[in-house]
Amino acid sequence: MAGKESSQTVRLTLHLQDDVDGAILKEAVEATRQRYPYHQVRLCTRGDEQGIAHYAFDDNPLPWVVTAGRQQVLMYEGHPIICLTDNGFRDYYKPADSLFEACAAGRLLILSPWPYDAGKRHISRADCVALNAMAEEICKHLSTS
Repeated sequence: MAGKESSQTVRLTLHLQDDVDGAILKEAVEATRQRYPYHQVRLCTRGDEQGIAHYAFDDNPLPWVVTAGRQQVLMYEGHPIICLTDNGFRDYYKPADSLFEACAAGRLLILSPWPYDAGKRHISRADCVALNAMAEEICKHLSTS
């Protein structure tokens, strides 16, 4: 698991084609985690008696996350997220609980280049390309700051 001592993160991402009962999937993942505890580790560095650093595995107490998307995993891990939305914000907009908490903690920024449309505007391919370009520019700016 990534952290201050190690930036490497290994994730297993599965894209399921058929509908799956989420509760059963979570039970199966938990059974797998218990059956294979050596998959629940994190890479760290330790110094030996001579002060030489060596890589080692430590137990990782963080749970395995079963989710329908990456955003929840990134939020759970405490990563900052910039979310570009395609339909603006209605008056007095307030994100759902977990998103609101992340916004309040300064870990989530929700932006929209377009005003809110009560008729639910239909996003085009060109709009998606524009959102991706905006996200890329934001990331470039943040990586050079």
